[in-house]
Amino acid sequence: MLGKDKLYHLVAGFVISIVFGLINPVLGLALAVIAGVGKEIYDKKIKKSVIDPLDAISTVLGGVLGTALAIILTNMI
Repeated sequence: MLGKDKLYHLVAGFVISIVFGLINPVLGLALAVIAGVGKEIYDKKIKKSVIDPLDAISTVLGGVLGTALAIILTNMI
């Protein structure tokens, strides 16, 4: 079961990838991956907290789902 934090990461990755993926699916996915990994680097370097790989994975998974939807939507138009 996804915790609340992982769900937020999933939704963030999805939103990033769908918004930019409608312009360019590769860009949308790349930005979701960058956001997921970047957030964990930010947490480690700035907030001095522990990196949670599942947070990054959740963000990337949301990005994959959003990219898939963006591809489907752009092919329907």
